[in-house]
Amino acid sequence: MKVVVTGYTDDGKLHISPPQRHMLQEAVLVWPNGPVSIVVERRHATRSVQANAYYWGVVVKALSDYTGSTPDEMHDILKMKFLPKDVCIAAPNGEVIGEFVIGGSTARLTTLEFYDYVEQIRGWSFEQLDVDIPPPDAEWREHALEERRQLALSAPADDAA
Repeated sequence: MKVVVTGYTDDGKLHISPPQRHMLQEAVLVWPNGPVSIVVERRHATRSVQANAYYWGVVVKALSDYTGSTPDEMHDILKMKFLPKDVCIAAPNGEVIGEFVIGGSTARLTTLEFYDYVEQIRGWSFEQLDVDIPPPDAEWREHALEERRQLALSAPADDAA
């Protein structure tokens, strides 16, 4: 059983609201004794409705129109090309029966990752297909670039000594 609670950090301390803490404690009470895993990860904003509309209404549409593919087919093609994910099927004895490359999930991308994904598609479509996809709205682009700047500022400095 998996239990997910949310909280926030402040001055290096993790804060979990009383209702969230209660939910976690109630879940653990019914578990049998044994090892558990605790994962704490930073939450990131996912793409906005505006970014999603641009992706489907401009990017995917332009490439679907050009290739004759349906929007869903084009979305799958783009995921396989720019978000490849290796998977395999194995027999019960562990022998690999088949290996495949599928497209990863765009829904799990952060705002910045989604922006980079779209920019890769735009560059590829212009260079390889001669399809010039208009850039995203300036506000969305600026938001993604600001997120990149913030990540750069919060990254630990490399010790080059």
